[in-house]
Amino acid sequence: MKRIVKSFLYILLNMTSKFLPKRRAVILLYHDIGDSDLYLTVSLEQFEAQMRFLSKKRYTIISLKRLGEILSRGEVIPPKTIILTFDDGYVSHLSVVLPTLERYGFHGTFFVATDYVGKEIDNSEYKPQTVLDWNNIQILERSLSADVEPHSRSHREFPTLSEEEVEKEVNESRAELERRLKKTCATFAYPRGAYTAVSAAVVRRLGFIAGVSVTEGLVSSDSDRYTLPRNTINRDTGLLEFKGKLTHSSGLFSLIRTHV
Repeated sequence: MKRIVKSFLYILLNMTSKFLPKRRAVILLYHDIGDSDLYLTVSLEQFEAQMRFLSKKRYTIISLKRLGEILSRGEVIPPKTIILTFDDGYVSHLSVVLPTLERYGFHGTFFVATDYVGKEIDNSEYKPQTVLDWNNIQILERSLSADVEPHSRSHREFPTLSEEEVEKEVNESRAELERRLKKTCATFAYPRGAYTAVSAAVVRRLGFIAGVSVTEGLVSSDSDRYTLPRNTINRDTGLLEFKGKLTHSSGLFSLIRTHV
């Protein structure tokens, strides 16, 4: 019965999307793609269905850097704009995500904590997962469908660090990526999405065009470029909820999932 009620509420919310403002962007956040039972791991079938939906409905997929340029220049956000982001540099990002993005002609921004390259990193459930090595990160970056950007060095949450430590984390992770990938990094993802006004100011001062959190919501022309929201996709995100996350604040859907 609960499943029926949830589906009905998702349908109602999706029906209201036609009355919402159109000039907004949605940043989607993915972690691993695969068969794991981890909460933040999306199955290959789910991911394929979601990308197929975006393609079929003709959503505009742009890079996070491009969104930052639109916001910084005061340009109008194109209708149905989506940004695909992938945190932590898991092996599936090269083996599964990249081929899928290339097949659909989509673009993804991949965030990597540089101290963990070629090692294992703890996820939200404290179960280590393997991170791509530098050779494979270079292969990922060479694709026209991918940008690899910094996610700090140590993946420590910034609210626990001093301003000097935050600056070191940001600067050194960017320098390592730029040296190895022969590129200029433009965007930054806060480790576990945690930031303070001070850490956001550091990212701004160091010249990045945008920074992203894990706070849920939609991006409008007046959004703060250095604390942009992202709507997280997890293993429980069915297609109805996925559709809603493209038009509504994800918080509405989280309330339904939690309380119904």
